Amino acid sequence: MIDLYELKERRLLAYERLGSLVTEQAVPEPYGEYFRWMSRFLLYGSYEDLKPEKYDTSYFNPVYSVSLFGTDMGRLLSFLAYELTAVIPFAKENDARLEDVTILYEVFLEIYTVFIAECADRGEGEIQSGELSGSLVSDIHTILKSFVTDYTDVTVADRIRDMVDPSRDFAKRIIMESDLSDLSYLDSFGEYVTDETRQLASFINSLAENEIKAMAETFTGGFIRGFALTGKDINKKKTVNIRYNLGFERLVRASVESFASAGLDVTIYRKPLHAAVRSGLSRV
Repeated sequence: MIDLYELKERRLLAYERLGSLVTEQAVPEPYGEYFRWMSRFLLYGSYEDLKPEKYDTSYFNPVYSVSLFGTDMGRLLSFLAYELTAVIPFAKENDARLEDVTILYEVFLEIYTVFIAECADRGEGEIQSGELSGSLVSDIHTILKSFVTDYTDVTVADRIRDMVDPSRDFAKRIIMESDLSDLSYLDSFGEYVTDETRQLASFINSLAENEIKAMAETFTGGFIRGFALTGKDINKKKTVNIRYNLGFERLVRASVESFASAGLDVTIYRKPLHAAVRSGLSRV
């Protein structure tokens, strides 16, 4: 296990390097602006940068990135940009996700360093869209592939813990401890919250407490009865995973309480963010 102090040192060094990169001109355009913009995103970014109306001219859009950087490099840099969006939700979990944030900072800086080396080898004037050396594309592909595979001891292990360990309770604490009548709690998850989600949460809040309790007990009771109907001993089970879309927190809180009365603890986790554990585009 990596020492927390060591992680904080690595993160601080990376953070300081990102701060200096924001104004650097070491890499020619259009790549220089990509690295400066992504540095600003890592330091100060929010979901404002990811709103749908900005997508057409966003580095997160592979079509736009390909138009700027060519097919091979455009795909790689757009993939990197998408991976870096995970910094926003991870940062909300503070020390629990410090390693995730740190490795994202570091892979971005590693790729930037490769670009600087390419400039030194070939001269800035040669590094233009469509004129990159094959070795640069290959090097960046290798870095990104290694980033996905080399950290599976972190990403896969964390994903499994999220699924089965009730102490990974970041989301559950928000649900159980927040004032759900104040919809600003939704921003605590670090997820992109749509207007429709806020309207849904407002509607759920308008329901009477007995309605919420009845819905929760229908849900939890059906789950528990399913064990009896299939001849399984629910007493062997210690945890239950609740999956839901943002906006239903008041109902989920009542469900957590209902499961607790039956002796079951609850795990709640967000959609997988790292490429190594991501499958499809579904959002939990």
